Amino acid sequence: MEFVKYEAETKTDAEVITAITSCIKDGIITKMELATHAAERAKCSRKHALRIVEKYSGNDPAIHLWLYVVRGRGAKVFQLLQEQKSMTAQ
Repeated sequence: MEFVKYEAETKTDAEVITAITSCIKDGIITKMELATHAAERAKCSRKHALRIVEKYSGNDPAIHLWLYVVRGRGAKVFQLLQEQKSMTAQ
């Protein structure tokens, strides 16, 4: 049941997820810049894009798409979980 709900939410969020993924690949990796540029690309509000960034952030590849590390001055820097896997495999 939980998986079905996750699948439905992922489909609903697909356009914003694609925009966020694209931004990260393009080097836009800090939280606020990511939300701003993803919102522009997905044609949604920055607040909505920020919610999606936060919703799919974490370390569990079964439910998360990207993770972040806190850098200087508290900046949250994002990277795709797929990239994380390939970096640790090397």
